[in-house]
Amino acid sequence: MVLTPKAEVIKTQLPDVINAINALMEKSVDFEPANAKQDLYIAMNSSIGQWFAAPLAQLLAEKAPLVNLTIEDWTETTASKNRQW
Repeated sequence: MVLTPKAEVIKTQLPDVINAINALMEKSVDFEPANAKQDLYIAMNSSIGQWFAAPLAQLLAEKAPLVNLTIEDWTETTASKNRQW
C-alpha cells in the first residue's frame, strides 16, 4: 500500500497534533466541587433516570451544593436545545 499525497501531508503533521493533545491533557486544572457554582444540565432516558437521577442529585447536593442541577428526559429534540450539555 502506498499513501496518497494527502495522507503524506497528514503523516507529517500528525506528531504535532498528537503532542498538542498530550500537552492539553497534562495541564492540571484546579477544581473544587464544593466551590463550583454553575448550572448543570443532564438529559437522560427516563428509564435510566429512574435509577440514577435521585442518587446523582443527592451526591451532587453533598459534594457541590452550589451547583444548580437540572435533569430532564432525553427526547429527539434534546440535542437541538440551546444548552451547554
